[in-house]
Amino acid sequence: MILEARSIGFGYGGGEDLLSGLSLTVRAGEIVGIQGRSGCGKSTVLKLFAGVLTPTAGSLGWQGRDRPAPGSVGMIFQDATGSLNPRWPIGRSVAEPLLHCSRAERRRRVREALAAVRLQELDPRLTPRQLSGGQCQRVAIARIHARSPALLLADEPTSALDASVAAGIIRLLRELADVGTAIVLVSHDPTVLGVLCDRILTLDRGVLSGGIDG
Repeated sequence: MILEARSIGFGYGGGEDLLSGLSLTVRAGEIVGIQGRSGCGKSTVLKLFAGVLTPTAGSLGWQGRDRPAPGSVGMIFQDATGSLNPRWPIGRSVAEPLLHCSRAERRRRVREALAAVRLQELDPRLTPRQLSGGQCQRVAIARIHARSPALLLADEPTSALDASVAAGIIRLLRELADVGTAIVLVSHDPTVLGVLCDRILTLDRGVLSGGIDG
């Protein structure tokens, strides 16, 4: 099991709990979609699953650990351009997670990662501001691909992209799952969820429902 959430509760600033009794298990190679109205806590769920936030109740486990192992969790943000350092060339952004590789190995893996997201012709010396939104989203996915995390968390990864670019992102996420990456995806788009996900859950009033243990 890649991710196990058991009866998670969470609230901000001592106020009323935003999440209560939230449970979920995610296996290797599985894509789980989460839908729900705006403000219901979907992004908070992803932050908990990333280990960025600590639940106020219940327990989280990552591959049997109480904290995610370094490099084992990757996250794709809705604003891909904002998630990349604007001063860095994209090659450096993709290579950043490759901490223990030689320079030659980093260059090779950056080339492979960019090729995997169909950006093999893109000059790695370009900066994010020189790219389109769709290209930045692909660079963000290439960054994830380069380190092959066990768990990928994606927050509205196709939002504000045109249909052809969104279709490419969907294919890339499916390919990552096919090689064993577990994915939890938040989206308002029922078409994206229906095409991509193995299970679709609904977050409502702090609780996930819909095939949680399927």
